Amino acid sequence: MSDILEKLTINPKILGFMILNFLVLVVALRFILLKPLTKAIKERQEKIGRGLDNAEKMEKKMAEFNENYEKKMIKVKEETKSILERAKQEGRQLREEELKKAKKDATALIEQAKLDIVKSKKELKQEVKEEIGVVMEEVFNRVLKTGMTKEQKEGLVKEAIKELEK
Repeated sequence: MSDILEKLTINPKILGFMILNFLVLVVALRFILLKPLTKAIKERQEKIGRGLDNAEKMEKKMAEFNENYEKKMIKVKEETKSILERAKQEGRQLREEELKKAKKDATALIEQAKLDIVKSKKELKQEVKEEIGVVMEEVFNRVLKTGMTKEQKEGLVKEAIKELEK
């Protein structure tokens, strides 16, 4: 083998040193460049992985937030609808109560007016009776200028009033 190396003009000692230099260079490059480079690449991959995980978590939180927001909006709409419905119902009840009260007041006023009319009618009737009694007594006195007793005159007046009441 050394013949072949000599013909190729390769010195085995130099070749050994070259191989040794190459191995030392490879080992040195591995520790100086390759290890920090792989470490940096690994750290970068981890950082990207954490970023993706964070993005995924944020996306899930956002989806959850949107879902909660939609639920709350639906709940708010339902509560608003319920409040409006209650307000309408209370408005209807108030209107009905006010109408009933107004009808009751009107009925009471009508009844009071009727009672007042009846009372006025009775009073008027009584006044008319008294006036008629006075007028009739005068008529009887003039017509009969005779000496009737007071009881007889009152009896005649009462009979005349009874006749008028019919």
